[in-house]
Amino acid sequence: MKQIIPTAKAHEFETQILADINGLEQRMTRRITTDDLNTFLSVVDQMLLNLAD
Repeated sequence: MKQIIPTAKAHEFETQILADINGLEQRMTRRITTDDLNTFLSVVDQMLLNLAD
């Protein structure tokens, strides 16, 4: 079986992409309390379960 080995450039992209995702998540959730965010996530989870029925 062939193996895919990421290059150094791929690792650089991964690092940058993860940093971008973290930054976006911080922007999206700023000024939202932990309780409100948890409520939102709980509701979205239930909606996804409803769609799976």
